[in-house]
Amino acid sequence: MSFALNVRTDLGLFGGITACGLPDVTMTSIERETGAAPDLLEVAGRVVTHFARRFERVLAEDREFAAGALAAAPEPGAVDPALR
Repeated sequence: MSFALNVRTDLGLFGGITACGLPDVTMTSIERETGAAPDLLEVAGRVVTHFARRFERVLAEDREFAAGALAAAPEPGAVDPALR
């Protein structure tokens, strides 16, 4: 099981696919719904904290991993060259 949380996603990229196998659903993002583009690290921290509470887990913080993951993430609006 997994989930995706669109934060500052270029929603135009969903135009040519059936996202999540849901043909009658329009994808959205936090930015689209709120009009604000939140910081990805802040959103990630809130999601992880909520999941830990919900699933009764203790977090093991790894700032180096988090920084590396964010550095590897594409800029908002960037298209993965593999998708061109």
